[in-house]
Amino acid sequence: MNNFPGPNWVEEEYHRRLRLANLLRGFVLALLILIAFYFLYSNHLPGLVHTVDLSTPSGSAEEFIRRLAAHQYEKAGEQLTSQLSQKVGADELHILFDHLEMQQHRILTVSADTVSIEGDNAVAAVQMISSKGDPQEVRLPLHKEGDIWRIASIAPLWSLVQQFSNPDLVIY
Repeated sequence: MNNFPGPNWVEEEYHRRLRLANLLRGFVLALLILIAFYFLYSNHLPGLVHTVDLSTPSGSAEEFIRRLAAHQYEKAGEQLTSQLSQKVGADELHILFDHLEMQQHRILTVSADTVSIEGDNAVAAVQMISSKGDPQEVRLPLHKEGDIWRIASIAPLWSLVQQFSNPDLVIY
């Protein structure tokens, strides 16, 4: 009995290893795609993943800031009043939050409390803690449209930005 490999053993070994390498590459690629989808679609930011009640002023204000922090400017724009959304779009929210992140860094935690409700108008105090560790509070005015409280002005966020930046920024 012959214990020596056949004449094509080098080529057979090469193709076997090539198949294993391709299988491993496919597995790693699939894993990377799953991880990317997780981060894209779960809004995964520390302390920012959970649902809130949009039927309360504090819930709407908190969700608005969370969506900005997750860089979901279109979704955040859906939480503006119809009047404000005519002036402010996703691009303006993106610019606003870029300025905020430049001075505060990444927002890690968000919480909100309703300060006052008068008919269809309310004010919510939103506390944000950034990766710098600095807590910031902003009081957002809200207006009730149907059953949902919507952000009535982003001026308090611009005021927060303007403390450290260009005073010529437009405030709505």
